[in-house]
Amino acid sequence: MMSALVLKKFYLNKEANNGEESLHVVGRQGGVVAFLLSLMKIDPTTEIKCNDERVEVTQSSFFGRQTINIPLVAMTGVIGGFQKPKSLFFAILAVLIGGISLSVEAGMGAAIASFVIAAILTVIYMLKQEMALNVQNGGDTLWGLSFKRSVIENVTIDIDKVNEAVSLINKNVLACSKN
Repeated sequence: MMSALVLKKFYLNKEANNGEESLHVVGRQGGVVAFLLSLMKIDPTTEIKCNDERVEVTQSSFFGRQTINIPLVAMTGVIGGFQKPKSLFFAILAVLIGGISLSVEAGMGAAIASFVIAAILTVIYMLKQEMALNVQNGGDTLWGLSFKRSVIENVTIDIDKVNEAVSLINKNVLACSKN
């Protein structure tokens, strides 16, 4: 799977029916240049839309666009989850432990410096959390996106929203299979 996208949109509508969108997630590549391209409407994006009949996954780039429509009756899996960078977590611990041990020999300045560095790394750790929302239609292929919160567009996301999206798609799949 490609690197995590930043969210442009994360929309859930639990009351949707009769073809209305119950889920619409849009992600773009990260960075300031990609943000400026998105303002000009020429940015590569990945979208997931869901209604009471199908899931649509669209991937677009400068060179084209691909859309897959998966009827809900053909869906075999809905996957959502998150992951945080392990190496950054261990770096935070190392800085804190190193700062405490240095403070014994070098004084309070080393401890304060290590706490400041650890605080900065903690903020980065929280921003680097990646979440994923994927659907499966039979085979081993997963369709969806891996994403993280957008600082520029200020689209916030947490694992609870991802779990709501998974539940919503699953509810639609179950309702569709009963018909």
